[in-house]
Amino acid sequence: MSNPANTPASRPNQQSLSERFLSFIDDPSFPCVGSKAALARNAIQPHEFGRLGDRRNDARLLDSLTRFARFIEGQPKEDTTVHSFVALFDGPSDTDEQRFEAMLWSQLQHLHD
Repeated sequence: MSNPANTPASRPNQQSLSERFLSFIDDPSFPCVGSKAALARNAIQPHEFGRLGDRRNDARLLDSLTRFARFIEGQPKEDTTVHSFVALFDGPSDTDEQRFEAMLWSQLQHLHD
């Protein structure tokens, strides 16, 4: 299992959030084979946003998701590559699971509104 001290949010800020995330997936101790396959196929599209739940993310997040959907729709039918959209938020890093879920659903509700 991955070491929590080695998560993207806890590493030094010498790399971008996206670079740290991709390095986290590339780490030999990261167990998700599907993520590693997507990384090897350059099929992960990371997108960086401000703090989770911040309404200032709304327009950029919606625009990024729209562009990703159009990208997927434009792929050849015979292409079996599984592409991943990854929304990376710059915080909070000091929340528990219940608060994180509330913030995530709030961010998603903003997209619906």
